[in-house]
Amino acid sequence: MKNHNELSNLIDNSMRPLLLDLLLFYDSMKQFKEQLAESDEINKEKISQDFQYRFDELIEILYRQEVIPIDKNISNKLDSKFQKARQIEEVKNMDEDFKVSRIIREGFTWREQVLRPQEVVVKRYKDDEPK
Repeated sequence: MKNHNELSNLIDNSMRPLLLDLLLFYDSMKQFKEQLAESDEINKEKISQDFQYRFDELIEILYRQEVIPIDKNISNKLDSKFQKARQIEEVKNMDEDFKVSRIIREGFTWREQVLRPQEVVVKRYKDDEPK
């Protein structure tokens, strides 16, 4: 029973910083929502800047938890260790086969392991010439 309590306390102590960060982010988003509700006119540039600030804040929370966005150049070939093909885009150039054309959903690593792979559209060569 003592080991169970120690494990529970360890988990509680490791989760506390994340939960406090998420509560701060909650406060920030709530403040943003209130500012939008109180605003008489919509200033897209100001909203965009405020939203970007909150987005950066979220990324910082993830970094503190060792969750890092996967940074893959979309012009490179598919890297199945970090990426998952979700859609295929047919191409007529064989040199483009298996190259990533765009990112559908960002991927993340946690402690240098893939937490969620990057979901991408992959180019695939298709020969239209009849054989």
